[in-house]
Amino acid sequence: MFIDIHAHAYRRPFLQIPSAKPWPTPAQLIEFYDRADIEKAVLLPLIGPEFYLPQANEDILEAAEQYPGRFIPFCNIHPRAI
Repeated sequence: MFIDIHAHAYRRPFLQIPSAKPWPTPAQLIEFYDRADIEKAVLLPLIGPEFYLPQANEDILEAAEQYPGRFIPFCNIHPRAI
């Protein structure tokens, strides 16, 4: 079994980072994983102090629910909010 331990996907269009590849959607990741025989992926929210990436933990959970057994959801928790 192959598991991608660090994956990002973005379901909404947003301003891309100059000179960077566009972020894949969850569906695009699944298509790639199917071709590459990758069974699961740890899906992490996009964060970046240098640029605005409005992705919530709920987006990650939604992708995991949309593709059961394929994404292992992780979330961001602000340490001062606990």
